[in-house]
Amino acid sequence: MARKQYMSIHFMRIMACLMVVLIHITATPVVSLMQNSSAQAFFVLINQIAKPAVPIFIFISGFLLHSIYRGKPLSPLEYWKKRLPKLIVPYVLWSLGYYFIYMKMGFYPLDARFILNGLLFGTFIYHLYFMVIIIQFYILYPLLHYIAAKIGEKLTFLGILTLQLALITVPFEWRDRLFITYFSYFGLGLLLSVNLPQLKKICKPYWLHFMAFLFVGGLNTCLFFNGQNGWFPLPSFMNSFFYVLFSAASILTLLFGFEGLTDHIATRKILSDQMRGRIRRLGDATQLIYYAHPLFIMASEFMMQQLGIQSISLRAFSALLTILAVLFPAAYMTKR
Repeated sequence: MARKQYMSIHFMRIMACLMVVLIHITATPVVSLMQNSSAQAFFVLINQIAKPAVPIFIFISGFLLHSIYRGKPLSPLEYWKKRLPKLIVPYVLWSLGYYFIYMKMGFYPLDARFILNGLLFGTFIYHLYFMVIIIQFYILYPLLHYIAAKIGEKLTFLGILTLQLALITVPFEWRDRLFITYFSYFGLGLLLSVNLPQLKKICKPYWLHFMAFLFVGGLNTCLFFNGQNGWFPLPSFMNSFFYVLFSAASILTLLFGFEGLTDHIATRKILSDQMRGRIRRLGDATQLIYYAHPLFIMASEFMMQQLGIQSISLRAFSALLTILAVLFPAAYMTKR
């Protein structure tokens, strides 16, 4: 199926992009405000609702890739030649951009090995690790395409999930930057790209799925406070398992919710073709928003510092307003 048919995926991409922004904006209030205060609880709730952002983006990648290539012959070399430069070139340019900013600020050395490690592991700034993971999945996809063609998407997903859970407590260096930590979300994308049309009936009512998404966010919040306060100590396996479970639940509830919403909009003709085009355009702009939003957080922090505003909460709201009012429209305008 053509990518343009999936309005629900465009909605999910925009939502996931906003969730990434919220995670990074709320990170400082979560760790800096008084523990268990009402202010901290507010920011923790937002942070934990937004927590599955990276799994959602990985799911979208698997969903769209398999929607394009499923049932078609796939030459790995031709595929890599077409797909990888679109990921690697922007990643390298943005990574070097952040590196030079921090080098000028005196935080990073002018060292070739340091630069190479930063590019390989996405360590120049906190959010670049995600692109390292996505590039790994794009490299792996031809193998998964072959396996899915042989045994089907359902068995492929179950095998991927089993492997991820089996290795969930095995220590890996740079584990947060290895595909194995996020494997099941990509596999879920492969599976749902095939089975979503058969699941249309359960996408209604759409608002119920959105309520379920918020409920999962509430469970994530409870898990956070449990870890912070030690009410019911859990083994590391259980914490990791809950993360996988809650992330998968968030993916499914958002997908079904937006799929149901898309059908509702189409049935009632709520959106014009022009408005649909604008939503797709904003969805396509999310890569730029993802790369650039730390710059706007830093700019907002600098502005607050110059104004002498010390409130952690006000600084967070200022950063959010700056990104929504400036970066989102600017990124949108770059897409035609």
